[in-house]
Parts: sequence; structure tokens; C-alpha cells
Amino acid sequence: MREEAVREYDNQGADALNESEDIWDLIEMLPDDIRGYAQRAELRVPVRYPEEAAMHLKQLAIFEVPGVMAWYLANGKRFPLMCRYLEAVDYLRFLTLDYIDRFDSLTLDLKSF
Repeated sequence: MREEAVREYDNQGADALNESEDIWDLIEMLPDDIRGYAQRAELRVPVRYPEEAAMHLKQLAIFEVPGVMAWYLANGKRFPLMCRYLEAVDYLRFLTLDYIDRFDSLTLDLKSF
């Protein structure tokens, strides 16, 4: 899905959008951290410091980054695949936060026995 979104973005003439380069840099960087946490969840590997990880994931809210939401709303019809990619990454962030919360709660419950 990401590759299709990148192709769509490139084919539409990204240089026409002045701020798009900054947004593109953010779109490239933010998902890396989210994917790192998500891979640990997929492998069922515990997160060493769940509270810090949850706070970090909350800070990675893509649509709260200045300019991203404005770009998303202004370019949704022009770059629908890129918008879907952003939605999917943000949803993965929510799922990973939920996993960390549940796993941390389970760990605390097991320690009390």
C-alpha cells in the first residue's frame, strides 16, 4: 500500500505543493517508530518500558502534527492512496497502544500472584 501511495504522490507532481516536502519527511519518519513497536506486538515480545512506549506512541499521532491534517483535508481527493496510508499508520498506532496497555495490565496481574 505504501509503494502505491508513493507512486501516486510522485505521479501527481508533488513539487506543486510547497509544504509537501516537509510533510513527506514526516510521513517517512513517523511510521518507522510505530512499526518498531508494532513488530514487538506481532512477535509478542514485551515492551521493556511500557509507560514510556505508550507516551511515545501518543506523541506520534500523525494527524496532530502541524500541517499534516491541513494537507490531508486539502489533498484527500488528489492523493487518496496517500491519505489511506496515513489512516492505516495511525490505526496501527492505536492498535499498538492498545496492545501495550493490555500487555502491561496482564504483566501487572501476573506479578500480583
